[in-house]
Amino acid sequence: GRHGIGRRNENGERLLAFHDHKWALCTNTAFPHASRHTNTFTGWIKDRGSRKTIPWFSQIDYILCRSRSTSLLVDARSYAGAKLQSDHKIVKATFDLSK
Repeated sequence: GRHGIGRRNENGERLLAFHDHKWALCTNTAFPHASRHTNTFTGWIKDRGSRKTIPWFSQIDYILCRSRSTSLLVDARSYAGAKLQSDHKIVKATFDLSK
């Protein structure tokens, strides 16, 4: 979608090829949200200059939806703060099934 973040690696290229082949939509890239609601993974890297550990954010978790179902899609975003033993965020998509 138009609201993805970061650069795409080889696995991202594979997902995009699958996405195009199956007529799918990555739901959490379809809606504009603040960056804290679009990134799904937080890692840590060492800054070479200052030697400080700084956070590194990326968008690597997705919910895929068939293109024919996109009219039912209302919103999708990530949520932090879940009590999980993971460095990933929960990704949630909301659909309106009354349509």
